[in-house]
Amino acid sequence: MNAIFTSLLLATVQLASPFSDHMVLQRERQVPVWGFGTPGEAVSVEFAGQRLKTTVGADGRWRVNLTPMAASKETAFTLSSVGESRYVDAVVTPTDGVADFEVLY
Repeated sequence: MNAIFTSLLLATVQLASPFSDHMVLQRERQVPVWGFGTPGEAVSVEFAGQRLKTTVGADGRWRVNLTPMAASKETAFTLSSVGESRYVDAVVTPTDGVADFEVLY
């Protein structure tokens, strides 16, 4: 068994690398959120009043799609699975491209 597959089997639910603290999400667009975990594991993503649930597939991957959102200063992005939660800071950009951080903060 190679090292990558072994670490995937031992890992709990994880977000893919694009999702980290201080991320900025596009407003008024569907936002895909994905990651990895143990096949069959339940996954819940919460952000801006949305709570989406899915199950990790046989390939060790999962994905949900946040529905389009208005601009916000929301900061509580939560990824949950059995017995654990992870929190990531995030905002929804007030513009059509790069966030205007003077508006956000």
